[in-house]
Amino acid sequence: MTKEELDFLIQQGEGYNLEYLLPHPIIEASDIYFGISFARPDLQKMSVEQRIKEYKNVPENVPENVPENRPTLICQLMKNNSSITVLELAKKIRVNEKTIKRDIDNLKKDGSIRRIGPDKGGYWEVITASP
Repeated sequence: MTKEELDFLIQQGEGYNLEYLLPHPIIEASDIYFGISFARPDLQKMSVEQRIKEYKNVPENVPENVPENRPTLICQLMKNNSSITVLELAKKIRVNEKTIKRDIDNLKKDGSIRRIGPDKGGYWEVITASP
């Protein structure tokens, strides 16, 4: 088995771990075979909430992607990088590009930002810090 094939198997196992919130799979490989063993949780002993706490490592009570904070965050990112793209904003804030476009339209209507120049080659001007 090549290193690339083994890396691929490891990636598949990691995806399984993230999707189902289970412990890491055990991957065994030799020149003639490979095997992947997945631990099956006892659902009577460990609830979904318990698995999330144990395997996902997400801090409790942390608001993620609160819509009220997004316009302020967009303005801050535009101040830091006036040539930031919609795609970059979407990735940094972890929302869909359509959401960013809608927020930008609202920020333009509020007079908080404006676009100077064309979509490609232009830049953002932040007029007020937040709406």
